[in-house]
Amino acid sequence: KYPEHGYPSTSFDTAHPVWSPHLMQGWATDFIPKLLAECKSEKGYHSVHQVSGGDALLCSQRLAQTEGIFCGISGGGILSAAIRHAQTCQPGTTILAVITDTGERYMSTALFDDIPLEMTEEEQALSNSTPSMAPPAPPALHGILPDNTDDLFGM
Repeated sequence: KYPEHGYPSTSFDTAHPVWSPHLMQGWATDFIPKLLAECKSEKGYHSVHQVSGGDALLCSQRLAQTEGIFCGISGGGILSAAIRHAQTCQPGTTILAVITDTGERYMSTALFDDIPLEMTEEEQALSNSTPSMAPPAPPALHGILPDNTDDLFGM
């Protein structure tokens, strides 16, 4: 909604009427990736599926819980659109949905609101049943760096 005077604000005191917050971080509400813009101009696509932030969030959470795939909210949106699209396709149709993000940057977002900080007994038992190892040691640098590196960078 526009401010009382009837035209968009030039300051940050009022949001633009077409902008609203959404759950897929990093994407503006009117963002069209270059690849999609090129496809659109060449008519190189069959359809565009819009996904709500809530549907994207739920699909991301289900991917983690049922498939062990730890993705971001937009990854859930991609899969949600692919599943919806699959419902309109002929049996045997191949659909490729590429999820290019992990969920680690979303730990402080709504994606993890319902995840308790501590593991449940079942999760702890599963963790304890899985062999753990320390990461491998870094490769030796003998012969690559000089023995005395105090003045390596002129400091």
